[in-house]
Amino acid sequence: MGRALGIIQPARIGDILLCLPIARHYFEDGRDIHWPAMSYCYEMFAPAVCWVTWHEIPMNFQRAVTASKEVLGSEMDILNLANGFFEEEELTREHSLSGMRFDAFKYARAQVPLEKKWGGVHIEKPKLQIQISNCSRYTLYHPQGSCGFSVRRQCLDVLREYYYGPTIEIRKETGSIFHWMDMLEHAEEIAVIDSCFAILADMIGWRYRRRTLIQDNPDFLTPTFAPAWDIIRTGLAT
Repeated sequence: MGRALGIIQPARIGDILLCLPIARHYFEDGRDIHWPAMSYCYEMFAPAVCWVTWHEIPMNFQRAVTASKEVLGSEMDILNLANGFFEEEELTREHSLSGMRFDAFKYARAQVPLEKKWGGVHIEKPKLQIQISNCSRYTLYHPQGSCGFSVRRQCLDVLREYYYGPTIEIRKETGSIFHWMDMLEHAEEIAVIDSCFAILADMIGWRYRRRTLIQDNPDFLTPTFAPAWDIIRTGLAT
């Protein structure tokens, strides 16, 4: 491998997913990628993304950037993508003033074309996969965000209006987003909030008969999604 490159994006599953194509871009350019991640992200990503050298850091959001820099040291190049973290007020302010969506800001900072976020990232599927017996055609929906944000009522209204067949709700109790890869890949249709599951489906490029995205966040806090989504905006989270 060539020179080492350290990436600072130490937490938030969706943000790490969004930054994986950036890491892949530099990996294919001959860089050895090092990535510190908080324990819950480390346990999820280290077995699934084997071309990155992951470093586990403690669960402390207020010190996550500092811990990342300590792990990476001063001998390697650093790509800091941690806008939104407590220790990065200046970087977060720079994003706010840019008027860019937060993923577009990260890609611009990394000097990687935004189009690279769709496709081309290899993820090792865990052996443990959620399976539903006797159900070959189904709709998968994800109404609950990791921070408590929920659009369960709106999501079910969408399902009743547009979708058919049995519906299966994605639940976080499985421990890893990657345990749902089989179910996401083979679903006929999906209806999700703008969460890590929507980002994963977008990034891998799975094809669906219909895909609906229920969006509550302002644009600058929402990633750029592929044109195939039917987007419903709501301010009525319940």
